[in-house]
Amino acid sequence: SLSDLPNDHIAHDIVAYYLAQTVVTMQAIFEPGKIIFGGGVMATPDLISRVRERAIQLGGGYFRTDPAKLVVPPALGADAGLLGALAIALSLTSAP
Repeated sequence: SLSDLPNDHIAHDIVAYYLAQTVVTMQAIFEPGKIIFGGGVMATPDLISRVRERAIQLGGGYFRTDPAKLVVPPALGADAGLLGALAIALSLTSAP
């Protein structure tokens, strides 16, 4: 697990780089208002800040939206997946 590795391990930078590439790609294709990264790997301390920093570097000032404001963790935290699935299930059961 990434969280089990020391904070200065190269794997942190590699993962942040690939996630930042995703951010820049999504900005170029969709120009989203938010990009929400959650799940187990994002529980790694400082990973979201590393992703933001790398996305800023990779974007080179080209995009209107600052990745520091664009990339956010889920508002429901670790329960986002479970509560999202519950919301979908409840919406399906209440449909006519």
